[in-house]
Amino acid sequence: MAKEWAKFDAEYKKIKTTYAKHTKDEAGTTSQRMRLASANCSEGEANLKSSTVAARREGVTGSTSADFMKNAKFKEAVLLLTKAAGTLDDEVKRVDTFSKDAETAVGELNSLKTKIEKDLKGRRDSSESKKDIEALQDQIEKDLKDFGGYAKLAKEKVLPYYRSYTANLQKTINKILAEAPEAQAREVEGNEAPQKFTDRVLNKYLQQCVIGLRNVQAACEKAIELAAEGKNADAAGQLKQAAATRKEINEIATEYAKLAKDHSDAVNNSKDKSKIVDAIAKMAKADEAAERAVRGVTTTLRKAG
Repeated sequence: MAKEWAKFDAEYKKIKTTYAKHTKDEAGTTSQRMRLASANCSEGEANLKSSTVAARREGVTGSTSADFMKNAKFKEAVLLLTKAAGTLDDEVKRVDTFSKDAETAVGELNSLKTKIEKDLKGRRDSSESKKDIEALQDQIEKDLKDFGGYAKLAKEKVLPYYRSYTANLQKTINKILAEAPEAQAREVEGNEAPQKFTDRVLNKYLQQCVIGLRNVQAACEKAIELAAEGKNADAAGQLKQAAATRKEINEIATEYAKLAKDHSDAVNNSKDKSKIVDAIAKMAKADEAAERAVRGVTTTLRKAG
C-alpha cells in the first residue's frame, strides 16, 4: 500500500512543480502589471491631447488624423499610445494564461483528489500510509482553494474595457481629435501646474538641470583644453555641445519660473511649497551657472582665435 502513497505523492509534486509560479504574490503581480498598463494608456491619451494643442501652435490647421500626423509631436504621441495599447494587450493575455493554467491545475488536483478518496475508502486504519495520504488530501483541499481563486483572476480583474482597448484605439484617437484643441489647451493649462509641481515630475526636471550643468561645465573645460592644444575645430564642437545643453536647462528653468508666477496660488497652497520654491531656485542657479560657463569659454576662444 505504500506504493500507492508514493504514486500519489509523485503525482502531487509533479502538479505543484508544473504550476510553481501560481502563487498569491504572482497573482498580485500579474494583475498589477495589467493595471499599470491600463494607466499608461490613460497617460498616453492625456499626452495625445496635449500634442494636439502643440500641433495647433506649430501650424496644423486641419482637423483630420492625417492632418495632425504631419506634426512630429502628435505622431510620436500616437506611436506611444499605440505601444501602450499593445502592452495592455500583452498583459491581458498574461492574466488570461495565468487563469487558464490555474483552471487546468484545479482539474488535475481534483483528479488526484478523486483517486485518493477512492483509495482511502478501501484502506484500513492500521495502514502505515493512511496518515500520510490523509495529510496529502488536506493539502490538496487547501491548494484547490488557492488555485480556484487564481482561476477567477481574469474574470475578476480584466475589465471589458481592457479587452476592447486596442480594437477601439482609432475611435479613441478620433474622439480626441474631435475635441477642440483650444478647449484642450485650457484643460492642459489648468492641469499643468499641479502635475509639474509633483515630487516625481519636479525632481525629474531638477535633475535634468543639475546633470545638464555638469555636462556644460565638462564640455567647457574640454573646449579650453583643446584650444590650448591648437585643436580649434574640436574646441568649437565642445562649445557648441555645451551651448545646446545650456539651452535645454534654460528652457526648463524659464518654464518653471513662469509656472510658479502664473500659478502662485497653487504653489502657496501646496504642502510642498518649500520644496517647489527650492527646486525652482536651483534650476535658475543651474541656468545662470551654465550661461556663465558658456559665455566665458566663448569669450576665451574668441580672444585665442
